[in-house]
Amino acid sequence: LLPGEPRPRVNASLSGALVDLSELPFSTDARGGSSPLPAADIDADLKFDRVVLGKGQVLNAVNGNLRLMAGAIELKQFGAAVVGASITLDGTIKDPVALAGIDLKFGASLTRGNGLAALTGMPMDGLPPFTANGKLTDVPDGYAFTNFTVASKAATVTGSGTLISGPKRYKISINANSPMLDVATLMGPATKSARVIPDMPLPIDALQVIDADIDLHFGSV
Repeated sequence: LLPGEPRPRVNASLSGALVDLSELPFSTDARGGSSPLPAADIDADLKFDRVVLGKGQVLNAVNGNLRLMAGAIELKQFGAAVVGASITLDGTIKDPVALAGIDLKFGASLTRGNGLAALTGMPMDGLPPFTANGKLTDVPDGYAFTNFTVASKAATVTGSGTLISGPKRYKISINANSPMLDVATLMGPATKSARVIPDMPLPIDALQVIDADIDLHFGSV
């Protein structure tokens, strides 16, 4: 623990089976309210098997370097996981309370969506396995994904997009392309009556909570 003006500074290497973020000390802002950020600057190497977030969501296998300086967060090779999904982040969040001033590079993988569905409360159970990387920034009322690549058995897609919060629902806009779509990977075992376009159930639950405007080009199918 190092003295500092106006805040003390903590350098630490922390690891363990569990950390509950609701137990962190709170500071008081100029208006007399509480801030969800610690009342000290922190430079920490972290490795935890389980992290409980403020609303009870649970992350698994959290590890990497986190710096909290004057309210801004810097992440270096910072990884987190839930059942069936993981993400690694590098970059900064200038205002983590408002989730503003975001400039992050990300790499992610998903093998099944049930853990992500539990974390976000959104219907993601039916997502196919994939890996992804790109850059995440904030824009008015939402977030932007630039220079992203999403790779699955069916296709490798590159492009950019936004996720915007509307009056009633989120809207996702994507402009992307792929050299090829392998429809066969989306189909079950071949039969005499196999369809050229696979007979898959529509994600009705997802369609009810989000609008989409997708411009997607395939070189071949």
